[in-house]
Amino acid sequence: PGDGEAAAETAVAHCPRTAERAPPASAQACVELLIEADQAVLNGTAGGETTLVVAVVANGIVYGASVGNSIAWIVPDARDPVDLTQNQRRRPFIGSGAATPVAFAPTPLDGSLILASDGLHDYLPYADFVASVRRRAPIDAVATAFAALHERHRSTPDDASLLVLRPRDGAEHHSPPDSHMPSQDLHWDTIDDPPEALRTAVG
Repeated sequence: PGDGEAAAETAVAHCPRTAERAPPASAQACVELLIEADQAVLNGTAGGETTLVVAVVANGIVYGASVGNSIAWIVPDARDPVDLTQNQRRRPFIGSGAATPVAFAPTPLDGSLILASDGLHDYLPYADFVASVRRRAPIDAVATAFAALHERHRSTPDDASLLVLRPRDGAEHHSPPDSHMPSQDLHWDTIDDPPEALRTAVG
């Protein structure tokens, strides 16, 4: 709704700045972070609203909070995905001034952690989306998901973002830049809309 792109940019910029001052140490702290982001977007954009998911990974556990229809899933290598955001409230969005974030409880990260906007998961069949990310290195998962989206629609039907975090054995301990998460044995990649190289690769 409104200028969604500006709202998303404001929310994404607000969360790391706030988390740097006070890293969210619980799911409830993530709820409070999203409430602050709601007000930041309301005060900083001309009527723009957005969905938002915040996830924290620490010591093999993931927790967080969400608003809207973006998703956070854990995709194990063999079992069905765990929808961390199944109880989230779609509306009001971040930027409305009335958003009601819903926390998701600490859950073991026993597969890939997927954060995706509705512009991706709403336009790929469930089975195709899960197959694109399961048992893949993050960069391969991201590329495969966007290739499947492009093959099905020939373009990106909506703003689409995907972040993949996957525990891996024997890797150096590191975190995504600006994530403000405790160091984990993780491999990560993200794409906001398919880059030109990927568009070319998939036609």
